[in-house]
This record gives sequence, structure tokens and C-alpha cells, in this order.
Amino acid sequence: MKNPISHIVGDVALIIILIAFGVFGVIKYIDYKFSLITKQTEISNTTLVATDRALDNKVKDLANIVSITLTEEQSKNNTFKDTLNGITDTVATLEKLSNTDPELLKKYSKVYFLNEHYVPLSLRTIDSEYLNLKASN
Repeated sequence: MKNPISHIVGDVALIIILIAFGVFGVIKYIDYKFSLITKQTEISNTTLVATDRALDNKVKDLANIVSITLTEEQSKNNTFKDTLNGITDTVATLEKLSNTDPELLKKYSKVYFLNEHYVPLSLRTIDSEYLNLKASN
């Protein structure tokens, strides 16, 4: 017959060995999962960096396009403003000319002379107190 103490020691040793293998297996499993998560994180970080760079480039391109478009539109607006100011000046001049007495224009023209029948549009009679009747006698 075997010694009962050696039998118990053998069983305890076997249990300790089994627990050691179990702990070792759990540690290896955790290490494996950790390495997978690390690799996935690295891949995600690389993808995010590449996406970030691509988005930065697109933002820069869009900023350039907006800047160029804004400059072109400002140039068009300035051209339109200058044209509109020129038209406004011409209209103002034409309006002044249309409201001016044509006979008066002829009076100050180097080419035309007053007609003998010229009568200004805003002619009024002079009050008698301002008339010099002595000169007409």
C-alpha cells in the first residue's frame, strides 16, 4: 500500500500544476486579446490620420476655391458698380439737359444764336415800381 501522505502530496501537486496551466492559459489568452486590440487600434489610428490629412487637404482646396470665387465676384461687383455710376452720371446729365430751355442752350452755344422770337419759359412781368419809365419817353 502506498503512503497516504504521498498520495495527498501527489494530488496537491497535480492540482497546483493544473491551476498553474490554467493561470498560464488565461494570461496567454489575455495577452493574445490585448495584442489584437493593439493592432486594431494601430490600424484605426493610421486610418484616422490618413482621413484627417485628406480632409485637411479638401478644406484647403475649398478655402482656395472660395477665396478665388470671392475675388472674382468682388471684381464683377466693382465693374458693375462702375458701370452703374457711369450710367447714373449720364442720366443725370441728360435729365439736366432735358429740363433746360432749348433756346437758352442756343444762346450760350458757339454755333447757335438766339432767335428773334425767343421768349424764356419762366418769363414774368416786372412790377411797375421797378420800371424806369423815364427812359422810354
